[in-house]
This record gives sequence, structure tokens and C-alpha cells, in this order.
Amino acid sequence: MNPEEKKEHSGDADQLIPVERLAAMLCTTPQSIRTRIQYAPERFPPLVRIPGCRRLLWRLGTVTNWIRDHEKQAPPLEQAVRGLGRGVDSSAYQGSLAGPALPARRKRAPARLKD
Repeated sequence: MNPEEKKEHSGDADQLIPVERLAAMLCTTPQSIRTRIQYAPERFPPLVRIPGCRRLLWRLGTVTNWIRDHEKQAPPLEQAVRGLGRGVDSSAYQGSLAGPALPARRKRAPARLKD
């Protein structure tokens, strides 16, 4: 058992963590979490609501379990990057991601030199 697992089993799983620590764990910013949790709270671990407290708090054990659950859902790396190498026709990707094609830019006429 590594030291982190020992901490989780020794009662730290019930430790409450603020949005700043959750942001560090998820490699994002606290402001990004505050904004996104208003629109899609189901995409985050469950919050701990304490009466009279406005802070966003989570249980450390719940967050670590939530991260583990989401790791299992991710596709294997080889599937995620398959087809994005050299020699692959990427026009299908460009059309779906870029939206409608932009008109071609006009070429500028060469600059004329003054005599």
C-alpha cells in the first residue's frame, strides 16, 4: 500500500477540500470549476453542503473515487490517437470540427516598384 492510499484509509477520505485543491487535482482553475459547476453540476463529484457555508467543498475520498471511475471510462490511448498520424485523409475531421468552409482569400497583386 503506497503512502497516498494509507492517508485515504486513515480518515483523510473524509477531509473536506476547497475548490482550489480540486482545481489542482483536475489541472484546471478554480474559476473554471465555479463557472462550469453552475451549468453542469452532474459533471463533477458531489458537493458537500454545510448549512450557512457558501464555500464549495468536496470530500477527498469522493473526489479520488470519482477520478478513478472516470479513468476506467477513457478509451485506451492507441484508440484515441489512431488515424491521426501521417498519410491519413483528415478532411473528414476538418469538416466536422471547423464548420462551414471559408471563402478562399484573394491573392494580392505583386507590389509595383516606383521608378
